[in-house]
Order: sequence, then C-alpha cells, then structure tokens
Amino acid sequence: MTENTIELTRRKVLASVGAVGAAGAGVGMGTSALFSDEEGFEDNTITAGTLDLKVDWEEHYSYPQVYGFGDPTTDLAVSRAGPENLDSPVAFPPGVEANTDLDPLLWVEGDDVPAYMDATAIEAFPDADDDGVQDDLAEYDACTDFADVPSDLDPGGLRTDNADTRTDEEIAAPLVSLSDVKPGDFGEVTLSAHLCDNAGYLWLTAGDVTASENGLTEPESDADAEVEGEVELLDEIQTAWWYDTNCNNLTDGGTGGTSEEVDVVIVLDESGSMDDEAGKFPSAKDGAKALTDEVLSNAGTQVGLVSFESDAFLRQGLTTNATDVKNAVDALSAGGGTDFSDALDAGREELTGSDVSSIAASGNHRSGAQKVMVFLSNGSSGGSYQTEADAVKNTPAELYGIAYGSGADDATLQDIASDPDSQYFFDAPSQSEVETAFDDIGGQISGPGEEVFFQGDLRTALGALTSGDGIPLDGDGGDDFDELGDDPSAESRGCFEGNTTTCLGFSWWVPTDVGNQIQSDSVEFDLGFYTEQCRNNDGGGPDDTSTPAST
Repeated sequence: MTENTIELTRRKVLASVGAVGAAGAGVGMGTSALFSDEEGFEDNTITAGTLDLKVDWEEHYSYPQVYGFGDPTTDLAVSRAGPENLDSPVAFPPGVEANTDLDPLLWVEGDDVPAYMDATAIEAFPDADDDGVQDDLAEYDACTDFADVPSDLDPGGLRTDNADTRTDEEIAAPLVSLSDVKPGDFGEVTLSAHLCDNAGYLWLTAGDVTASENGLTEPESDADAEVEGEVELLDEIQTAWWYDTNCNNLTDGGTGGTSEEVDVVIVLDESGSMDDEAGKFPSAKDGAKALTDEVLSNAGTQVGLVSFESDAFLRQGLTTNATDVKNAVDALSAGGGTDFSDALDAGREELTGSDVSSIAASGNHRSGAQKVMVFLSNGSSGGSYQTEADAVKNTPAELYGIAYGSGADDATLQDIASDPDSQYFFDAPSQSEVETAFDDIGGQISGPGEEVFFQGDLRTALGALTSGDGIPLDGDGGDDFDELGDDPSAESRGCFEGNTTTCLGFSWWVPTDVGNQIQSDSVEFDLGFYTEQCRNNDGGGPDDTSTPAST
C-alpha cells in the first residue's frame, strides 16, 4: 500500500441552532412540531429557527503532524503493542470497547491521558489562542458567546485558525472529509449543545453525503475485497457515538471506561457548621454510609474516607470492607474550620499513592482502577482550591461535588466538580436532599458508564443519520431507549431540559487489518441537529400528524 495521509476537515459549525428573536416567532410544522428548528449545511448557509441552541466543541486526531502539530506521543507512555506494557492503560479510540470483536489501536498510560488529549487536539471552539485546545469554558457565557452560524464558521474568531480549519481556497470545507485514510488512524470530536431557554427534543442528523471511489490505484484494483464502483471505505471505517456526560471526549463517565476496578474516596466536611442544626451531620453520614453499601455491592470496588475541617485526615484507607468505612463515618465529630485544598490533596493521595499531602496514603490504591472522589461541604473554602481540584481531575479521576445546606458555596462546589453543568454537581440544601444526592451518585458510580448508543461501520451510521429526522436522542439517559430502534415518540425517550449542556461524542477509526481496497476512496458529510420544543410535542418529529395537547 502506498503511504497514506489523512484529511479530517472538522465540524465547520457543529450544528448550532439559530437564536430566538423577534423574527423567531413560532414556526409550526403542521400541528405536531410546534416551535421547531432544523440546521444543516447547504452552501455554508443556515436557516435561523425558534429554539436557541449554542454549540462548542473540541476535536482530536491521532496523527496531528499532518496539520503542523508535533508527535503526540513524545515523552508519554503510549503503546500500540498491548495494554500489558502499561500500569494503568486507557484504550483508544474512545468507543472501541463497545464491540468486543474489535481491538483498540493504542493504549495510553492513565496518568498521561490528559497530556495525550491536549497533544492530539487540533481544533476547538472557543479557542482564542489557536492551539487546538478548547479554552476554559468558565471564562465564557455559553448562551452569549458560543457558536452560531454562519458568522462563527470563520477561523480567526473564537474558532481555531490553523491548517485544519482553512482549506487552500480559504473557504469552509465539508464538516467531515476523509480521504487516503491509513489503517490505524483514528479521530474524535465531542460536540457540546446548550439549550438556552426552552426544553427540547433533539435529533442528530447528517446531510450532503458524498462518497467517491476516485478511480483505482494498482494496489487497490488487485485487492481481493475490491468491488469496482463500490466505496469500500464506508464499510471499513468503524464509528462510535455516545453520550459524553462529563464532556471529556472519552467514553468513561462514572465508572465506565476500560477498567472493571473502581477506587472511591469519600471526602466529608466535618467543620463546626456541619452541626449547626439537629440532624444535619447525621444525614450527611447516613448518605455516605448508603453510598458505601451501594458501590461496595459491586466486585472490584474499594472505598476510603477522608474528613476535613481546618486540617484533613485519612479516616479509612481504601478497602472492600463496608463495615470499616461506615464505622469511620460514624466516628466523625464536627468542629474546626474548612480547608478544601488539604482535603482534595489528601483524597488524591489516597487514590493515587502520590506524595502530595502530609497524610500518608494507605497504599491500597490500584494503578489500573478507575478513580472517583465524592466531595461534600456545607461552606466555602478557607483558602485556594482550584489547583488541587484540577490535579484530582487530571489524575484522571471523576470528581463529584455536593453543596450541602443553605450556607454552602455552590459556585465553589461547581468549580470542584468534574463538570459544573452535569451530573457531577449536586445542590442539596436540605437533609433529605443530601441523602438523595449520595443515592444518585451511588447509582452513577455503580452504573455501566457512559452509554455508547451506536457502534458500527460508517455506512450504517450515515444511513441512520440521514433517514427520516435522523437519530433521536434521549434526554433521560440510561439505556431504556434504543436510539436506532425505538419510535421517537416512545415514552422511554426524554426531553433535554432548557438551560442545560449536552455533550455527544463521535469517534472513527480504521482497523489495522483493512487492506488496499480503501486506498483511493473518500467520504464527506455534514452533521446537524433537528430540535423541537417539548411542550405540546411528543417527540415524533415534524412528520407526526398527531394533535398536540392544548396550551
């Protein structure tokens, strides 16, 4: 096979839906799709709609050198030979683990995953410094600053301006353009959609699909699998689509990912204010003990306990013994101030065994286990905390934040959480709500991880994306709704709430055993969203002729 290169011209707008304004009065689709909107790409123009949907994104490619970036594996522990060469391997591309018949193309040491993701990032929005890595989203207001089209298609604004985003003609190229792909290549993008006002049903769609054989090279024409006139690339490229609940471009979430072992450290505030009303501290303890029982019901899970006030303390090292953890929780007593930084460091030390605090770790951590920290406080930090929180997340670990009681600093606990707008932050102002928060976290940790709702070849994926209204997405989470098999109006499908963020991950890859039959093939397509408001619609889409409920 001749030397292959890859061109993946990335999401030129990533399907943002137009803004609501005076001109955006209700555009009805018959009687069934009231206040609906559809966005796609037709000569890089867009039709504004009536639901306000904003978008941000970050995209990765395994061979960024083609766009002028450096080798992403430099100084990192990366293996193509197999996971046994690493202590804590994470499989790539994301989503490959959804099909047990397909092998990962590469493994990255767990501690090196954040650096590898940065090194493979080639395009993002917002990306003010054009390094391909998405800016800190906390610096922006999603509903004001994030992408609309067509104005935000122009590199040089908040979209990355580099060799990936500008074609030779200096015009926007198709959203995805794959040509001369090489076995072992892979790419990934996570799209983050922000419904800024009304709740809505969402569909993921594709359009302007072109696939070409582009003639036959000599090696291609000699390939046993070659069929003249057939674009074999559509059948050979594998894809995965998932709900990226923590928006980190990986298929982990909760305890998912590639590990069946989970280390969980509960970090509880035991400052004096935790005992400022009857039953307050006992409710937090009850929630922590219930969480311990729930997650330890799964084989392969360990739980540890750190408490903090003016200082932090390792009360129980990671263990599979629920009684030991619960006894340590019961022994806590309220008093003293509040120091988030020491608490975060102590929890990270127990999860990793790293020497990052003055508290010696138990040594029970497992390098190959998924790391989870559950952090509860009813106040605000007595000092800095951001650096310590970021260090926990970059372990990598999933970090849940619970703001407990009316005096809790919600903004700080949101900053601490892995994603402030997702299931990683819980506002629990009452005693009953704190126990519910622990229960919800337990379900997420014990659950199967982020849902990969499709894994298959590109031809099948594009067929689903271009059929009808596209792939109906489920706002309720879980796997009770089959995105490719169930009726869009099924009761098991939920709406996406207004003023929330939804991240969808998409990865593609070429298995290493693919031969010369794909050598000259190319595929291009655009992605988009269709959305309609939840009120007075049943999720059936614009072709549904049912009569909506009266307002």
